[in-house]
Amino acid sequence: MRKLFQGYVRYHQNGPNMLRYMGWFGLLAYPALYALRFYKSEPVYDDLWLRLVNGGLCLLLLQKGWPESLKRYYMHFSYVALIIMLPFSMVFVGLQNQGGTVAVANAMMAIFLVLLLTDWRNTIVSVLIGAALGVAAYLLLNPNPVRPRDYIERIPVVVVMSIAATLIKLALEKTTAERTTRLERQQREGRVAALQETVGFLAHELNTPLSEVRLLVGGVRDMYVKGPDPEGARVDRFEVDEAGDVLKMLERIEKRASYSQDLVQRLMRSAYHHRYDGGPQELTASSLVQSLLENYPFPDDRGAGFVDVVTVTDFVLQGSRELLYLVLSTLTQNSLLALKGQPSPRLVIEIIGNGVGQPGGMIRVTDNGCGVPPDLISKLAKEAVPSGWKEGHRGGGMGLMFAQRVLEANGGNVSVESMAGKGTSVTLTFRGGAGGSVGANVRQSHTPTNQSEV
Repeated sequence: MRKLFQGYVRYHQNGPNMLRYMGWFGLLAYPALYALRFYKSEPVYDDLWLRLVNGGLCLLLLQKGWPESLKRYYMHFSYVALIIMLPFSMVFVGLQNQGGTVAVANAMMAIFLVLLLTDWRNTIVSVLIGAALGVAAYLLLNPNPVRPRDYIERIPVVVVMSIAATLIKLALEKTTAERTTRLERQQREGRVAALQETVGFLAHELNTPLSEVRLLVGGVRDMYVKGPDPEGARVDRFEVDEAGDVLKMLERIEKRASYSQDLVQRLMRSAYHHRYDGGPQELTASSLVQSLLENYPFPDDRGAGFVDVVTVTDFVLQGSRELLYLVLSTLTQNSLLALKGQPSPRLVIEIIGNGVGQPGGMIRVTDNGCGVPPDLISKLAKEAVPSGWKEGHRGGGMGLMFAQRVLEANGGNVSVESMAGKGTSVTLTFRGGAGGSVGANVRQSHTPTNQSEV
């Protein structure tokens, strides 16, 4: 019995709203139908007392004014109340009125409401209990009970229809449960996939700076001169080509270590404060790009001087500041890897809003590097494609997948255009949101002395 009741509680696990609606329905229907039946014809049995009882039960189903100490018994009360208000009342009154079409209709209505308010097992149990109690009360209160023939003859029809309705509801509940299980499994798989992509992205982003740190540390180690100092001083000696080489290498190590730490911190902040859909914030495309230029560890021989920023129309971005920075960072790293060995490297970041006052726009990152082989273009941003075609680098291909997930969560997308040996263009498209375009037409090379109008 406890297991049966637990099924009833699970059926209403999202809240007792259906039971409250039943309370409101009963408060209106019981007096209205009572008045209507006297208007049409004089009934054999006056069930006013029972309707008053049922009205009180409906009032209690609203859960208004229940003491806190009794609220935990609400589901127990509602179970008993449904049995009394529906199958018991309809069967008892139908027998008292000696059957008839109205009695059969009332019995069908009671079964229908019980079907809506309980799971299939409790539908069967509550209908059987209520009907049995109704028959018992009728026999107890009537020394010479009359068996209404038409009512009894229609019992098989009511039973068959009840069984059919119960089976239909069982099928619906089973289908709903399977769909819920499938959705929950998909959600779990989605969370696992998102975690895998995030971990892969982090490894993808940290691989290059940590590799450079390793090479720089190896270079410092190679400069070290073993053996005692000629003057006997306790000083480590390094052989360098120019004064300050060791300090420069240590500064480069510090810069790349700082960048790696910044990536981890940004990812942690986004995990704690935002999900992939981010949150409302005032972040413009130009400020995001400027943050990248100031913090990204560009190659020491070039710095950020070869990066051109073209702002056609600035616009407000929708999403997490941290995640969008990570997306732009991974695109920049991909371009830098593709530009290795290029005698005249060029990296252009374009900011193109949908128009002044119009929400949304795009950020396009274009390089003249090695490009992407045609057979891999369709796979990018959909699956992990190792970037082995980039000379000297073997990546896991997780960067664009991460970018696609972040953009899709904010209603945007990522598109890639490339020609092998010519270069690649990656476009981040942001759909219209709360913010509009806010900028003017500006072209800026990241060399401080070069700035001109488009």
